[in-house]
Amino acid sequence: SDTSKQWYQRRVRGRQLVLELVVTLCESAPAMIRKKEQFVSPLVTQILKMMTEIDDEDDWAQQDEAEDVASDENSVAAEAALDRLACALGGKVVLPHILEATSPMLKSEQWQYRYAGLMAVSACGEGCKKTMEGFLSQIALGCLPYLQDPHPRVRFACCNA
Repeated sequence: SDTSKQWYQRRVRGRQLVLELVVTLCESAPAMIRKKEQFVSPLVTQILKMMTEIDDEDDWAQQDEAEDVASDENSVAAEAALDRLACALGGKVVLPHILEATSPMLKSEQWQYRYAGLMAVSACGEGCKKTMEGFLSQIALGCLPYLQDPHPRVRFACCNA
Protein backbone atom coordinates (compact mmCIF):
# COMPACT_ATOMS: atom_id res chain seq x y z
CA SER A 1 0.00 0.00 0.00
CA ASP A 2 1.18 3.49 -0.83
CA THR A 3 1.69 6.27 1.57
CA SER A 4 0.02 9.52 0.63
CA LYS A 5 3.42 11.04 -0.18
CA GLN A 6 4.25 8.22 -2.64
CA TRP A 7 0.84 8.56 -4.24
CA TYR A 8 1.31 12.31 -4.60
CA GLN A 9 4.79 11.89 -6.11
CA ARG A 10 3.46 9.38 -8.67
CA ARG A 11 0.59 11.71 -9.53
CA VAL A 12 2.97 14.66 -10.02
CA ARG A 13 5.30 12.55 -12.14
CA GLY A 14 2.39 11.24 -14.22
CA ARG A 15 1.17 14.75 -14.99
CA GLN A 16 4.67 15.78 -15.97
CA LEU A 17 5.03 12.78 -18.28
CA VAL A 18 1.75 13.63 -20.01
CA LEU A 19 2.90 17.24 -20.37
CA GLU A 20 6.22 16.07 -21.78
CA LEU A 21 4.41 13.86 -24.30
CA VAL A 22 2.17 16.67 -25.51
CA VAL A 23 4.97 19.25 -25.74
CA THR A 24 7.19 16.76 -27.59
CA LEU A 25 4.34 16.22 -30.06
CA CYS A 26 4.16 19.99 -30.55
CA GLU A 27 7.91 20.10 -31.16
CA SER A 28 7.84 17.13 -33.51
CA ALA A 29 4.83 18.18 -35.57
CA PRO A 30 4.37 21.94 -35.14
CA ALA A 31 2.61 22.39 -38.50
CA MET A 32 -0.01 19.83 -37.52
CA ILE A 33 -0.63 21.56 -34.17
CA ARG A 34 -0.82 25.00 -35.81
CA LYS A 35 -3.59 23.64 -38.06
CA LYS A 36 -5.47 22.45 -34.96
CA GLU A 37 -5.14 25.72 -33.06
CA GLN A 38 -8.16 24.90 -30.86
CA PHE A 39 -5.75 22.49 -29.15
CA VAL A 40 -3.40 25.29 -28.07
CA SER A 41 -5.65 27.25 -25.71
CA PRO A 42 -6.50 24.34 -23.36
CA LEU A 43 -2.84 23.28 -23.37
CA VAL A 44 -1.66 26.77 -22.41
CA THR A 45 -4.35 26.91 -19.71
CA GLN A 46 -3.18 23.62 -18.19
CA ILE A 47 0.47 24.63 -18.32
CA LEU A 48 -0.30 27.92 -16.57
CA LYS A 49 -2.34 26.09 -13.94
CA MET A 50 0.63 23.82 -13.25
CA MET A 51 2.85 26.89 -12.94
CA THR A 52 0.73 28.05 -9.98
CA GLU A 53 1.55 24.90 -8.02
CA ILE A 54 4.28 26.44 -5.93
CA ASP A 55 4.58 26.38 -2.17
CA ASP A 56 5.09 29.46 -0.06
CA GLU A 57 8.30 29.56 1.93
CA ASP A 58 8.21 32.16 4.69
CA ASP A 59 11.95 32.77 4.57
CA TRP A 60 12.29 32.78 0.75
CA ALA A 61 13.04 36.52 0.57
CA GLN A 62 15.68 36.29 3.32
CA GLN A 63 17.76 33.55 1.69
CA ASP A 64 21.20 34.65 0.53
CA GLU A 65 21.41 32.18 -2.33
CA ALA A 66 18.72 30.72 -4.47
CA GLU A 67 17.86 27.25 -3.36
CA ASP A 68 18.21 24.59 -5.97
CA VAL A 69 14.74 24.42 -7.38
CA ALA A 70 13.65 20.84 -7.57
CA SER A 71 13.25 19.98 -11.23
CA ASP A 72 10.50 17.56 -10.28
CA GLU A 73 8.18 20.38 -9.19
CA ASN A 74 5.18 20.93 -11.43
CA SER A 75 5.81 24.67 -11.60
CA VAL A 76 9.34 24.16 -12.91
CA ALA A 77 8.30 21.52 -15.44
CA ALA A 78 5.40 23.68 -16.62
CA GLU A 79 7.57 26.77 -17.06
CA ALA A 80 10.03 24.79 -19.19
CA ALA A 81 7.12 23.32 -21.17
CA LEU A 82 5.73 26.78 -21.91
CA ASP A 83 9.14 27.90 -23.17
CA ARG A 84 9.42 24.84 -25.42
CA LEU A 85 5.84 25.24 -26.67
CA ALA A 86 6.44 28.88 -27.60
CA CYS A 87 9.65 27.98 -29.42
CA ALA A 88 7.96 25.10 -31.27
CA LEU A 89 4.77 26.85 -32.36
CA GLY A 90 5.88 30.49 -32.45
CA GLY A 91 4.47 33.67 -31.06
CA LYS A 92 1.69 34.14 -33.59
CA VAL A 93 0.08 30.92 -32.41
CA VAL A 94 0.94 30.85 -28.71
CA LEU A 95 1.16 34.45 -27.48
CA PRO A 96 -2.53 35.38 -27.88
CA HIS A 97 -3.50 32.38 -25.74
CA ILE A 98 -0.88 33.20 -23.11
CA LEU A 99 -1.94 36.84 -22.88
CA GLU A 100 -5.62 35.89 -22.69
CA ALA A 101 -4.98 33.37 -19.92
CA THR A 102 -2.54 35.49 -17.90
CA SER A 103 -4.73 38.58 -17.77
CA PRO A 104 -7.08 37.21 -15.07
CA MET A 105 -4.15 35.53 -13.32
CA LEU A 106 -2.44 38.87 -12.81
CA LYS A 107 -5.57 40.19 -11.08
CA SER A 108 -5.81 37.25 -8.69
CA GLU A 109 -5.69 37.65 -4.93
CA GLN A 110 -3.48 34.55 -4.76
CA TRP A 111 0.19 35.38 -5.21
CA GLN A 112 0.85 32.06 -6.99
CA TYR A 113 -1.35 33.16 -9.90
CA ARG A 114 0.29 36.57 -10.20
CA TYR A 115 3.70 34.90 -10.01
CA ALA A 116 2.81 32.32 -12.67
CA GLY A 117 1.34 34.99 -14.95
CA LEU A 118 4.52 37.04 -14.84
CA MET A 119 6.78 34.01 -15.19
CA ALA A 120 4.75 32.97 -18.24
CA VAL A 121 5.65 36.27 -19.92
CA SER A 122 9.30 35.50 -19.24
CA ALA A 123 9.10 31.85 -20.25
CA CYS A 124 7.55 32.53 -23.64
CA GLY A 125 9.92 35.37 -24.47
CA GLU A 126 12.32 33.36 -26.62
CA GLY A 127 9.67 31.68 -28.75
CA CYS A 128 7.46 34.77 -28.99
CA LYS A 129 10.23 37.34 -29.47
CA LYS A 130 9.21 38.59 -32.91
CA THR A 131 5.53 38.78 -31.99
CA MET A 132 6.25 40.49 -28.66
CA GLU A 133 8.56 43.14 -30.13
CA GLY A 134 5.63 45.09 -31.53
CA PHE A 135 4.12 45.77 -28.15
CA LEU A 136 7.00 45.29 -25.74
CA SER A 137 6.38 48.66 -24.12
CA GLN A 138 2.78 47.62 -23.36
CA ILE A 139 4.01 44.40 -21.78
CA ALA A 140 6.61 46.26 -19.72
CA LEU A 141 4.06 48.82 -18.54
CA GLY A 142 1.69 46.00 -17.64
CA CYS A 143 4.37 44.32 -15.53
CA LEU A 144 5.70 47.40 -13.72
CA PRO A 145 2.97 47.62 -11.04
CA TYR A 146 4.02 44.19 -9.78
CA LEU A 147 7.32 45.64 -8.57
CA GLN A 148 5.20 46.90 -5.66
CA ASP A 149 3.46 43.57 -5.03
CA PRO A 150 3.30 42.54 -1.35
CA HIS A 151 4.73 39.09 -2.11
CA PRO A 152 8.48 38.85 -2.78
CA ARG A 153 8.15 36.08 -5.34
CA VAL A 154 5.77 38.18 -7.43
CA ARG A 155 8.28 41.05 -7.32
CA PHE A 156 10.98 38.57 -8.39
CA ALA A 157 8.80 37.33 -11.25
CA CYS A 158 8.22 40.92 -12.33
CA CYS A 159 11.96 41.53 -12.54
CA ASN A 160 12.34 38.25 -14.40
CA ALA A 161 9.62 39.17 -16.92
